[in-house]
Amino acid sequence: MELAKYNNLVPSDIIEGLDLPEHWRKIRFRHLFTFDRGLGITKANLKDEGIPCVNYGEIHSKLGFEVIPERDQLKFVDKEYLETNENALINKGDFVFADTSEDLEGSGNFTYLNSDETTFAGYHTVIARLQANELPRYLAYLFHSEPFRTQIRQRVTGVKVFSITQAILKSCFVWLPPKEEQLQIINYLDNKTKKVDALIKKKSEVIEKLSEQKISLTRQFTTQGLNENVTKRDSGIRWYGKMPEHWKIRRLKFLAKIQNGCDYKHIEVFDHEFGYPVYGSGGAFRKASEYIHQGPSLLFGRKGTIDKPLLVYEKFWTVDTMFYSIIGEDVDPEYLYYIASCFEFNYIATQTALPSITQSDLGSYFVCFPPFEEQKEISQYIKGSVTKIDSLIDVNQRAIENLKSYKKELINAAVTGLIDVRDLVLNRDN
Repeated sequence: MELAKYNNLVPSDIIEGLDLPEHWRKIRFRHLFTFDRGLGITKANLKDEGIPCVNYGEIHSKLGFEVIPERDQLKFVDKEYLETNENALINKGDFVFADTSEDLEGSGNFTYLNSDETTFAGYHTVIARLQANELPRYLAYLFHSEPFRTQIRQRVTGVKVFSITQAILKSCFVWLPPKEEQLQIINYLDNKTKKVDALIKKKSEVIEKLSEQKISLTRQFTTQGLNENVTKRDSGIRWYGKMPEHWKIRRLKFLAKIQNGCDYKHIEVFDHEFGYPVYGSGGAFRKASEYIHQGPSLLFGRKGTIDKPLLVYEKFWTVDTMFYSIIGEDVDPEYLYYIASCFEFNYIATQTALPSITQSDLGSYFVCFPPFEEQKEISQYIKGSVTKIDSLIDVNQRAIENLKSYKKELINAAVTGLIDVRDLVLNRDN
């Protein structure tokens, strides 16, 4: 069913090109909300039990536009905070904005509490408490829309980290249909986004199963080889089990030279060296020649992304948060990459909020590996097998991206009057 737009759209003067229904009210954010700050704590204060706590990292990574503590997996803080930090508690209908973002797109990320559960806002958050007689769920859809978020992006400051202040939020405009229309928009978007989210979940489950299949296949052939009938022996490594008798066991540091990437803050810049790919967290910086490396190399993130190795064949920069591993002559780069892609990192990583690994621990990792020619055979076989799996993963990932784009377009259209849902009956598929 094709939905028409409102027939009374007029320029809003909020942002360039934004037209809104003429009868919708426009009001500054500060006239609808009062403000507080979240708890002044750190990750070290988070526990596995106590009072649920919404932190800025979760807002950016997983919570979406609403949080339900009974459903969502949150961290907790001690009950003692109830006695001294009542202002950091959030009530049903309160909004929690992340006050910093590492990219412009994430500026304005938020969640709203859709529960009566006693809940705290955590560190790096701004609490916005709705004081007007409006529907918080409509506002949540509005705050999720591109036109509203554009206002925040135009006002934030920063280079590597963008700051979202109370002053920025207060200066933004909110547009409000009559309450009955707000409810109709909520019902329409709840109905539509629920279906889209269900499809995204199915596609994500398919990707998860394919990824598990890929890891299982890779682990099988990098630990057992291609010949099922070869004589096996105990590797002595608990996560390997038995391995082909003629294979060797070596620590990673004896197969590859392992070093830290450079710290971009302390490296002199040379114009003639600009242009090589950069791997790390520092961005596209120019580096001294000693930090330009010739591939092939295997790269590991130091924190968080340690389980996602990257094989690089070209010349490249290494930046502060990366390890890089130069492949030895008697090791096939692709074979070592496939081994690394199914490492049991939980045995050697520091289990913190962002799992981390040291250069020493990485070098101490035991690897079982066959003669060079057999490595090449295994690599080629795995590549042929995982290429098919990767193609299926890509198909499903593109479908998810399309569904997310469709969901975003629906929300944008519904909260700006580009579709008119007032006469829509939602007890049937529309």
